[in-house]
Amino acid sequence: MTGISGEAGGPAIAQPRPLLSLATWLTVLLAVFVVATLTGFAVLAFDVAGLLLFFAISPVFLVWLYRASSNAHASGCPQRRSAGWAVGGWFVPVIFLWFPYQAVSGIWRAGQPPERRTGIPWLVAAWWACWLLAWVSGVQVAKKAGSIHASVALYSTLSSRLTLAITAILLILIVRKVSGGPLGDGQSRT
Repeated sequence: MTGISGEAGGPAIAQPRPLLSLATWLTVLLAVFVVATLTGFAVLAFDVAGLLLFFAISPVFLVWLYRASSNAHASGCPQRRSAGWAVGGWFVPVIFLWFPYQAVSGIWRAGQPPERRTGIPWLVAAWWACWLLAWVSGVQVAKKAGSIHASVALYSTLSSRLTLAITAILLILIVRKVSGGPLGDGQSRT
């Protein structure tokens, strides 16, 4: 990350990273994912395209998340998770259930006026609830050889796919709000 010095011998202050072009790509990918996933209920080829898009969206989202988290830290608004944990929290078992939500909530709050930072970020909470519901609705139970086997696979059931489409729509709203604001376009709040 590029830093600039506040004054001679002073600490380096991080410059916000532009998010708008990355957010545009992410928004387009998410929108195409929603269309492919919903169309996939009727046409199998679109269902496969939706699954492939899901894997294409993941790295773009993680880069956006890292940059947005770095910008939130640079804004001076206290963050519960570092930019590294905003991304890494998705990959660590058990903590992936709440670290990403805390990171996105912090990013959201950093873009709000100080008097609105203490409230619950309802859009982020709805997005996270849908994300968790997509996992829960991907549970499949089968009885084989007298025993019951359960597996969890995202995108494996119709309800999981539908919930993922809703999750993507909510994420589009979050990405556009965060990236279009004063912290998202590379400008620091004055």
